[in-house]
Amino acid sequence: MSQQLLNLMSQQQMALLTKMSLASNLATPIPASTKNSVYLIEYTALVKRIQEMDKSSKNEGGGTKKMLEQLLQPKPLRMAKMADLDALEQFAAENPHLSDLLNQMVIQVHQQVVTEQALHFSPLLLVSPPGLGKSWFTFKLAQVLDLPCFEFQLSGSADTLQLLGTSKHWSQAAPSDLLRRMADCPIANPIIVFDEVDKSGSSNGSKLNDILLMLLEPENARRFEDKYIGLPTRMDYPSYLLTANELEQISLPLRDRCILQQFVVPNDSAARNQLVRNVYRKLIEENNLGSWFSSELTDELCEQFFPTECKSAREIRQRLSQGITLAQQPFAKNRITQPPAQKLMPIVPDTPVATPAPRMGFLP
Repeated sequence: MSQQLLNLMSQQQMALLTKMSLASNLATPIPASTKNSVYLIEYTALVKRIQEMDKSSKNEGGGTKKMLEQLLQPKPLRMAKMADLDALEQFAAENPHLSDLLNQMVIQVHQQVVTEQALHFSPLLLVSPPGLGKSWFTFKLAQVLDLPCFEFQLSGSADTLQLLGTSKHWSQAAPSDLLRRMADCPIANPIIVFDEVDKSGSSNGSKLNDILLMLLEPENARRFEDKYIGLPTRMDYPSYLLTANELEQISLPLRDRCILQQFVVPNDSAARNQLVRNVYRKLIEENNLGSWFSSELTDELCEQFFPTECKSAREIRQRLSQGITLAQQPFAKNRITQPPAQKLMPIVPDTPVATPAPRMGFLP
């Protein structure tokens, strides 16, 4: 019998057990979590909470009940594996200016492989002026490790509802976005990104600061409580990455719970050239231009696209976008729709781009 069929049978049996549990007011918990799968909320307590919803006169919504029933299923843990070490080392080779950070991650993951633990990173705080690749790094890390990743934009908001939910006693009661995303997530240990925490009012004494502190402290995260559910939830499995533009705006307790990584413009020519190549390849991939443009740039071209007056990856992207557009102009003018026999190279703009240039040709 195939493993796929066995997995399907297991899922069907678990779904049947869930229905039986709810229907018969089952008081006995199902078997405990294993090393490779966990319950985010204690099973029996969650069954009772769902039954309360069924008996309540309030209309708490079928979607909410379905979300809670998802949490009755054990979630797999993505275990650390040797391939993760290879992926991180390749990531570091492609981004030498980040090698110190990524090498630390390699050591941490190696320990998890040796001890057969789930893949998990210590809380990481990425700090830099805008445009130096903080957000890119968080999603690229998730991509190279094949981990789910979801982001919470905290800029300009002191709203705690997306992380804590609202009490079931309120008329507009609802679970938090954080709990909903964890319920939908296929594993228990995704990457969770809190973006621009320095603009969120996360200073000493703020509610948002207190919530982040709870999530970043393992013992507190083990019993994190969504106000709507009112039950301890295991939020110690995800890896938390925070981004900020200004370190001074972040409370000292929050900083102390994170590994700090400051992003700066690289000075080494090899690192600068590699940064240009990474941005260029991403542009070509995003716009499906692989049949039109060369996949490689010479060192000379990289240096021309990253002059000293450029201060961020965002500016490099703007210059490369303009260079790709300039290379396509003759084809657009002559209504040529087939790729050329010899692949194109981007044309270096006359001056650095300070603001996004109008896009032409095949770029959206």
